[in-house]
Amino acid sequence: MQKMKKNPIICVNNISISTMFDFYEKYGKLEKKLGEGSHGTVYRSSKGYALKVYDTKFIDCYIIREMSILSSMDHPNIIHMLDYADIKGYFQFAMPLGEYDLDTKMDEGPMEIRELKSITFQLFGALDYLHKRDIWHRDVKLDNILMMSDGTIKLCDFGLAKEGISQDMPYTDEVTTISYRPPEIELLINDIPTSYNEKIDIWSAGQCILNLFKGKYTSINKKDKIRLKNDLEAQDPLFSDFIFKVMAYDKDKRYSAREALEHPWLKKFTFSPIVDSKTHHFPLKDWVSFQKIRTFP
Repeated sequence: MQKMKKNPIICVNNISISTMFDFYEKYGKLEKKLGEGSHGTVYRSSKGYALKVYDTKFIDCYIIREMSILSSMDHPNIIHMLDYADIKGYFQFAMPLGEYDLDTKMDEGPMEIRELKSITFQLFGALDYLHKRDIWHRDVKLDNILMMSDGTIKLCDFGLAKEGISQDMPYTDEVTTISYRPPEIELLINDIPTSYNEKIDIWSAGQCILNLFKGKYTSINKKDKIRLKNDLEAQDPLFSDFIFKVMAYDKDKRYSAREALEHPWLKKFTFSPIVDSKTHHFPLKDWVSFQKIRTFP
């Protein structure tokens, strides 16, 4: 009798590909379509996980890069790939399931300041982690920030992410959603020679926080800059200073993620998450060390 050949094991950052049976047994089957990311479709599974699905006929460098980055992430505010499988010609990888994305929060009007600070603290903490590893998300927006059941947020959809170097280099201008796009990307689109770096994520994150503060999309273009600055200073001078530091038009003067975390508007803020076994895959000791790093005097 001829022996059946075993399929070769594919491994991404020490996560071996699961069989269809094992994958379904642990994470469940596709149940409801939740939306489409940059390079895949996301579903809720029958066991309460998010499953991102790719057609293997169209696997490209962006998808491989996203899988590689997500499987190596070890931060409580960044989505993590738990497992993946090749099922009938489609790659499926499992992730924690969020309650909703933050774009839906704008429908509720201006956000309460403590909640806004919590989100800001977590988002810039995630970007600090990424940028120290020379990873640029390149598509930070409210749609790509998930609120989890334990009150933490997770940055997701790394389909446009880039593992690069910290020095300025010419890269594609086909990044960031238009309403979250920093000035340097607009220059590239209009064929004005320039370059960008990880600071594009800082601008986009600032736009997210400004939108939540106002409860609607709020432009910071040069035409409305003075009016907006006067408006913000009348409401909260420290917040106004924070926004104009993280959304400086000159990327060389724009804050880094670490500088944002050390701004007076956030300096006295601390965040204590509730660890949930399904949505949070990090051991408690990592939360303790995480808090030591990110809690200010």
